[in-house]
Amino acid sequence: MMRYLSVFAILVLGFVAWLFVENRKMYPVDIFSEENVERVLGSEIVVFDNNGSELSVLAASTHRRYLKLSEMPEACLDFIVASEDASFYEHIGVSPWAILRAVFMNLKAGRVKSGASTLTMQTIENLYGENKTLWRKIHEVIAALRFERIHKKEKILEFYLNQFWVNLNGR
Repeated sequence: MMRYLSVFAILVLGFVAWLFVENRKMYPVDIFSEENVERVLGSEIVVFDNNGSELSVLAASTHRRYLKLSEMPEACLDFIVASEDASFYEHIGVSPWAILRAVFMNLKAGRVKSGASTLTMQTIENLYGENKTLWRKIHEVIAALRFERIHKKEKILEFYLNQFWVNLNGR
């Protein structure tokens, strides 16, 4: 029995190691650099209608301004963290409790009813995500762990808030 457990443990560890190697291919280290993230956030925005047809392209230099965290109202920061990820300052980029809660609720409902993405995972998804497959979510978890090792919480929150049109009346 111990022999089978040992083989199983080796296979699981090998799979996890392979996942991390694949994740580095999907998200190379330089993609997480502060300069690269700010470049992505400062790029143009394509606006689509309900049918997926392109309506307009908003040029970064005329429609977008990257804000530092110190330029944002404290109440806005508190609100976003409280509503999107109350344990943001306590977790390591991933919330195992939120994942377990979501799995339980989704299994109980028989469909996807609840998510478990942290602000860090949402930042990764919004910056680099293409689809919402389970495989992609697994890679987002690993990428979030890596992202948190590179950036401080305040910088991640700054990146997160600069992804959306959260300015006064969209101006």
